Amino acid sequence: MPSPSPSRIARVSESFIRLGLWAVMASPLPALACDGCGCCGPGAAGGDAAGHGHSHGPGASILHAFSTPGMPVTAAGRSGSAPPLRFVMVGDTQGGAVVPQIVADIAWVNPDYVLFPGDLVSPGSATTFNDWDNLTAQFGDNRFMVPGNHDLPGRPATNGDWQAVFNWLPDSQVVPNIMTADPHDTVSGVDQMDYYVDLAPNVRLISVTSDRDLLPGESPTYTGYEIVGGEPQALEWFQSVMALESTQQMDHVFVMTHHPVTTMMSQVNSSIDGLTEGVGTEWWQSIAGTSDAFDGATAAALLAGHNHSYLPNHPDPHSPTAEIIAGTGGGSLAYGGVPHRKVHGFVEIVIEGGLISSTFYGDSNGEVGGWSFTEVLDTFTISENGAIPRGELARYRFEANGPGVDTSLSPLSKGIDLNLRDGVQHIFDHDLGSNVVQLDGTAFMDSKSLADHNFQVLGDLRLDLWVRAEGALGSDEVDNTLVAFGDADGSRAFPWQDTINDEIANYAYILSYTEGGHLRMAWEYHASTDVDARPTLVELVSTQAVADPNTWHNIEVLRDAETMSLRFLVDGMPLGEDLSFEHLPTGAGTGSLYIGALPDITEGEEGGIATFRGRLDDLIISSELVTLFSLGDANHDGFVGVQDLDILLANWGARVNPGSHYLGDLDGDGEVGAGDLALVQLHWGEGTPTDAVPEPGTLGLFAASLLLGKARRRPTPTDD
Repeated sequence: MPSPSPSRIARVSESFIRLGLWAVMASPLPALACDGCGCCGPGAAGGDAAGHGHSHGPGASILHAFSTPGMPVTAAGRSGSAPPLRFVMVGDTQGGAVVPQIVADIAWVNPDYVLFPGDLVSPGSATTFNDWDNLTAQFGDNRFMVPGNHDLPGRPATNGDWQAVFNWLPDSQVVPNIMTADPHDTVSGVDQMDYYVDLAPNVRLISVTSDRDLLPGESPTYTGYEIVGGEPQALEWFQSVMALESTQQMDHVFVMTHHPVTTMMSQVNSSIDGLTEGVGTEWWQSIAGTSDAFDGATAAALLAGHNHSYLPNHPDPHSPTAEIIAGTGGGSLAYGGVPHRKVHGFVEIVIEGGLISSTFYGDSNGEVGGWSFTEVLDTFTISENGAIPRGELARYRFEANGPGVDTSLSPLSKGIDLNLRDGVQHIFDHDLGSNVVQLDGTAFMDSKSLADHNFQVLGDLRLDLWVRAEGALGSDEVDNTLVAFGDADGSRAFPWQDTINDEIANYAYILSYTEGGHLRMAWEYHASTDVDARPTLVELVSTQAVADPNTWHNIEVLRDAETMSLRFLVDGMPLGEDLSFEHLPTGAGTGSLYIGALPDITEGEEGGIATFRGRLDDLIISSELVTLFSLGDANHDGFVGVQDLDILLANWGARVNPGSHYLGDLDGDGEVGAGDLALVQLHWGEGTPTDAVPEPGTLGLFAASLLLGKARRRPTPTDD
C-alpha cells in the first residue's frame, strides 16, 4: 500500500513539538493572570438553554406575514437577523389512542408550524382524512402534510380523497425542468403533496411524496394498505426545485417526505423503490447537495416517518444533512426497529441564527398514570453554521462516582451513562493507581439511550483509552473488541423480513486486538444502491504489534477524514505506519456504543457478544482529532493545571518512551523536561477544571520545588 500524504495528524503533531521548543527558547515563565476576557473559570463558556415558555400568540402565522402558501418569496433576511423559528414534526399518527394527547401537548409547545410526514391515518379515505382534519384543526393552515403508504392504501382515487379534504394545501408549483435538455421544459408534481412553502424569508420547506395511489388497472403488490413499485412522480420536480436560485439563496432548506433513506423498511412499501435505500442514491444526493447531476441547495434535514421510532442522525460523512426519523405519533410500537428507540412523542425544531437544534418530547413513564408528552427525552443539534459540531463526546474514567458515568465536561457530551452487563467488575488497579473496569470475556457495557446518535461519528474520530488484556487473545475476527458503535437490533425490522442489509444499522467504528497483538479498526459503508447488497467492510490493521498486550498501554486511534488516513498510537507513539483508506462509514443511525463487545442480534435489548478479557480505563470518544487543551493535559482530565504539573514534578529528568504524555513527556522527545513545562505553561488554564482554578503562582512553586531537589520518580506502570 502506498504511503499516504502527510495527514493533519502528522502536521499537527509536528507543529505541537515546534511550538513547545519555541516556548522554551523564546520566553521565560510569565505571570499567569487572567486578562479579564471572561473565558476563565467554571461555567464561563455558556448559559442555560432556553425554556419552553416561548409564545407567538394565538394562531400566529409567520407564513402569512411573508407569503401566501404555494407562492414562496425570495429570501429577504439572512441568518442572525431573523427571529427564532419553531416548528414541530411528527409522523405516523395513524389514528392511535395517544394522538389527542400529542395534539394537546404540541399546542402547549405553541410552535409556528406543525409538519406531519405521512401516515396520518390507516387506512386513508375521505372519512378518516376528515376525522384527522378535525382532530388537528386548532393548528389551522399552519399544518403541512405529505401522504404516507397508509394514507394511499393501494386503491384508485385515494389521491383525490386527499386532495379534496386537504384542498387548502398548496398546488404543486410549475418549475423549469433542469433534468432535460429542453430549456423551455417544465415540470410539476402532485397537487397538495409536492409543493414548497417559505416558513420565513430564509427558510424553505419542500414536501415531496414517496407514495402514490393505484393507477387504473393496477393491482396492489403488497397486501393490505400498501403498494410497491413505480418511481416517484416528483423526483425531477424536486431536483428542479432544489436547483432554483431562490432555493439556493435560502439559509435553511428542509425536505419532508414519508420514507427514510437509510433503512430498508423504505423498500417494503415505497413507490420510490430502489431510489430510497442509501446515501449513495440519486434521491439522497439530491437532498444532501452531493449530486453530480445538477447544482442545487443542500438541505439542513430530511424529515421522515414510517419507522415507528425516534432516530435523528447524520448518515452521510460527506454532507451535513441530517435525517430525522420520527414516526412516533401514535402508530403501533409492536413491530420493527430498535426496542429502546420505539417511543411516542414529537420533535420540535428551532432555528436561531445559524444554529438548528431539535428537542424530542415524550413520556418516560409510558402510559402509566396517563400519557403526557411534555418531558424532554433528548436534544439533537442538526447543524451549526452549516456544519456538524465537533469535539469531545464522552469520557468514561470509571472512578468511584460510578463505573459507567460519563464525566466529560464538554458541551457536546450528552451525559450518557453506560449499562453494565453480565458481571462487569469495578476494581482498583494498583499499577495505574485508579479504579478500572474488568471484563471476563462475557461481561460488557453498552449505552442503549435515545441519545446514542451522539456517538455516531462517520468522519474525524479520536478514540483514546487505557487497556490491559489478560491471557491469550482470541483468534476469531470478532474477538478482542475494545470499543464499537453499531447495531444488530435494527436489522430485525419485522419477523418475516431479513433486513440485515440496512444502512442505518452499519458499524461506524470497531476497535479491537488481533490474535497476534496488532490493533484493528473497522467500519461499514454501502457501496451499492442495490437494496439486496450487503454493506462493505473497511478493515485496517496496524503494521506493528503492541509490545505485550498483557501490560497496561494507552491506545489512541485517529481517523482523518480529510486525508483518508488512520493512525494507531500506543503510549503516545505511532504504532507502525499511517494507513490509507478509500471510504468512510455511512449510515449507523440506530447504533449504540459497546465496550468490550459487539451487538448480538440473537439477544434482544441487552444483547452483546462479549469478546474481550482484561481491564479498561479512561475512555475518550471525540469527533475532533485533537482537543483544544490536549497539549499540557498530561493526565487527560480535560484541564491543564496543577495535576499536570505534579506529573512533571514526579518524573522530572526521567527518560521515558517518547510521547509518553501520561508520564509528562508532552513534546515527544523522550525526556521529561523544560520543553514539556513550556507546553503546560503555554496552555495553562485551558479546558474546564473539575476543581477550583489553581493560583497563578503554582508554576513558581513548581520551579522552587525543583531547586530544593524534591523531584521524585513515578515508576512506569507494570503488570499486577
